[in-house]
Amino acid sequence: MKIRTIAMLAAMASASSFCAIAETQEFKFKAVDQNLETQVCLKAATEGLASAKQLVSENDINFSFFNKTVTCNGESLKSFANLYYKSAVDVNEPKVVAVRAKNANVESQLCLDALIIGEEQARQKHDLQGVEVTCNDKPLSIFVRKFERQNLTVKLAD
Repeated sequence: MKIRTIAMLAAMASASSFCAIAETQEFKFKAVDQNLETQVCLKAATEGLASAKQLVSENDINFSFFNKTVTCNGESLKSFANLYYKSAVDVNEPKVVAVRAKNANVESQLCLDALIIGEEQARQKHDLQGVEVTCNDKPLSIFVRKFERQNLTVKLAD
């Protein structure tokens, strides 16, 4: 009996459990109802999959079954958690990357400066326009692009 009730609620939850309202890069979640499926989706988005799994277990429900029958705004629970929880962590807590020059040569300094002020400005600062430079075994432009795509803070290591 309990399984049928869960399946029926899961079907309703998958149709309209809650909506995500995006504001720039942050997400705000508004629960449409207070059923367990909605609460699990909300927990997955705001605290991650492990917290959602714990909530399901606290309600004496088999997580494997729950996970197979419930979707959150059309996404699997795992996908939903990865999509929104990861984004919230990336936006609110930027990665801190410790960067240290391997040696004191101008190329190493260029690599560091390119991360902080950009490739072109760093090349001008060190007068290395047109010179091939590698940083961590990658061409400078690829090295810089790798970090431009991330929300990070560059911190020079001691």
